[in-house]
Amino acid sequence: MHFSVEFGVISPQVMHFYMGRFIEENAYIVCEEASSQWLLAQTIVYVKDVGVCKEMVVSFGAAQ
Repeated sequence: MHFSVEFGVISPQVMHFYMGRFIEENAYIVCEEASSQWLLAQTIVYVKDVGVCKEMVVSFGAAQ
């Protein structure tokens, strides 16, 4: 039980670190207009091209 609680707390931070490195190394950018956050829940949209970001915003509307 103790291990699973620690894993549940530490795992998201470790994954965020490695995903950040992967995203940076592969030249992705954050599409701020399509990303959203509500309390502690966060949705981050990564794209390779600014044009794709703009298309997403037009197609789906800006995140609220």
